[in-house]
Amino acid sequence: MDGLLDTLTPLASLLSRTASPSLACAALATALDSGQPAQLDEALRHCLGADAAAARAALDAARIPEVTGAEQRTRLAQAEVLALQIQREQQLAPVLAMTVPDFLRQAWTEYLRELPAAEWPRETLPAMLDIASMACQELLLAAPFLDPAYARDLAGPVARLTARGGHVLLVTQESHEHGPGREPNAASVRLLCGQARGPGEVKVWSWPGPTLGVHFKALVADREHGYLGSANLTSYGVLHHAEAGVVLHGALARQVDGWIRRVAAHPVEQHHVT
Repeated sequence: MDGLLDTLTPLASLLSRTASPSLACAALATALDSGQPAQLDEALRHCLGADAAAARAALDAARIPEVTGAEQRTRLAQAEVLALQIQREQQLAPVLAMTVPDFLRQAWTEYLRELPAAEWPRETLPAMLDIASMACQELLLAAPFLDPAYARDLAGPVARLTARGGHVLLVTQESHEHGPGREPNAASVRLLCGQARGPGEVKVWSWPGPTLGVHFKALVADREHGYLGSANLTSYGVLHHAEAGVVLHGALARQVDGWIRRVAAHPVEQHHVT
């Protein structure tokens, strides 16, 4: 099996870069069946663009030109399955998420020029909003400091989620008005709780001061897609500080979600708001 994968991997890697490996394989199968080299060259150019030249060598590595009929279609189908698996792994791979303040914007632009577009990091706020929009059943938001201007960006996802019966857990520092610097948190909590629509709900777990030492910042949708990083949901976190985080999927997102929910279940002084 390892030998077969070795022969198919170059072709599968090229196919994984296409919008649809299945359509590309179907086009290649038709071209190969025709027996016309010109038709195969055209199919390679159409499906693989700049990778067309490398695809010839990849077809040879997979020994596809050596066989015909059912065996040829079988090898293409195997390459297609492997390409789809590579695409899925790429989609689930962690991706950096950065807050880029204005004074670093030029350096950021120059940095991106050094990377293929497929490897570009995300920026923090768009990444967080994309994750929130994915939630169908649960949304976890954890940050010591919140600002209503940015909490408001989550109002739509919270309203849609709770209206369909979903649940939001908000983990933040002191959410009541008293205490120095807590007014933005309290206003943000009121704003998000005010978006709750039955039959769903928004629950809040907060601690009364800085001494508890809960400092994580995270956003997780349905325990499957998440952000974990250094950025609070404030103007400093999403605009003015250089922050770094990562967008996670699958098992890693579930681990983040599970640990934060475990913390929120810890028996310390806390305030719950429904």
